[in-house]
Amino acid sequence: MHWFRVIFLLLCAALFCQFCSHGTAPEQTDPGPSPQPARTPEEFTDNEKASAGSMNEFGLKLFRTLDAEANLDTNLFISPLSVAVALGMAYNGAEGQTKEEIAEVLESAGLSLNEFNESYLGIQKILTQLDPDVIMRIANSIWYRQDLTIASDYIANVKDYFNAEIYGVNFMHHATADSINNWINVNTSGMITKMIDPPIDPAVITMIINAIYFKGSWTNPFDTAQTDSTIFFKSDGSTVECDMMAKDSILPFYSNDMFTATYLPYGNEYFNMMILSPENSVSINDVIDSLTKENWDLWRSSFTEHRVLLGLPKMRFEYGLDLKDLLIDLGMPTAFSGGADFSNMFPNVPMFISRALHKAKIQVDEFGTEAAAVTVLIGEVSMPPQVYCNRPFVFVIYEKTTGTIIFIGKVAEPVWES
Repeated sequence: MHWFRVIFLLLCAALFCQFCSHGTAPEQTDPGPSPQPARTPEEFTDNEKASAGSMNEFGLKLFRTLDAEANLDTNLFISPLSVAVALGMAYNGAEGQTKEEIAEVLESAGLSLNEFNESYLGIQKILTQLDPDVIMRIANSIWYRQDLTIASDYIANVKDYFNAEIYGVNFMHHATADSINNWINVNTSGMITKMIDPPIDPAVITMIINAIYFKGSWTNPFDTAQTDSTIFFKSDGSTVECDMMAKDSILPFYSNDMFTATYLPYGNEYFNMMILSPENSVSINDVIDSLTKENWDLWRSSFTEHRVLLGLPKMRFEYGLDLKDLLIDLGMPTAFSGGADFSNMFPNVPMFISRALHKAKIQVDEFGTEAAAVTVLIGEVSMPPQVYCNRPFVFVIYEKTTGTIIFIGKVAEPVWES
């Protein structure tokens, strides 16, 4: 024991001396792999370029279709990226004709599932890491009925390629709608606070949700002293007052027979807002009708620097709708019918998409732009006839053979009295 104590004390002394020689004990941490530098859109792979172009083609087609069905004086605002990403997650769960139609609508029929997923992953990563001076967030989640088995391969794909959060929930519970709305609220920084109203239909077995949040300051802000109240002329000839921001600057400029255009950059000038102002003789609908991918690519490459007198109204509004009918019109009816095949998500449950909810909100002022969008694809199962007592009901206790009524009652409000 004597020798043990001596050796122990010597070891302690040696460790103490080593500690003192360094001043502080070094913290041993695993540095891990060196972080990879963020890529830029110029470094897109061929598949990522193709998918970005396909997203644009899908988004412009969706916007044209929406405008054709809307009132002439209705504000429209959507996020094609949000809708495409949500449909991309649904695509991973689809099979057969359902899968083929979603691929056609997303203009991605030429890609394998792995190529599709890799390109969507790359696009989301680049957009969210591109500019440290611009907040660009994309969040995804899958909510499914907890008593059902969701395919493990599907979970792996949406986690790996869409960074999706997975929640098994009881949709019949009133708090579930609150949880979903809270997730949306958090991931849009409070811009969109509610998408789901309780009670949730008992046929619902999944919700596929994408949320996008964008906040960018103008690279060159407007001078607030130049903002003034002025008249805005609506398409029907009536007028409203608005706060018009003004700028007299050297800006990118393009014009053709239909419109004049400029764009304003955010942050480090990767993100921009393009403004297309129709000529006096041209309807805004004619400009929107010409918004094809080919024209979009042509116009983007045609700007030159000019002195421009720009007037841009301050604005803040939101827009929401169910995209179901539009997506059916664009070519994916099977996903919304009883013949839908989402067996790669729920192998033993005949799911179809019942609703495709979309909401977007934007604020534009002298300092920049804040915008958010949410897309919710609601998956349901064909239900047997329901007796679901969430409204006043009658109950009868009786003898089966004779039909003798023993008790009868009406429940106007369920209570549990002590």
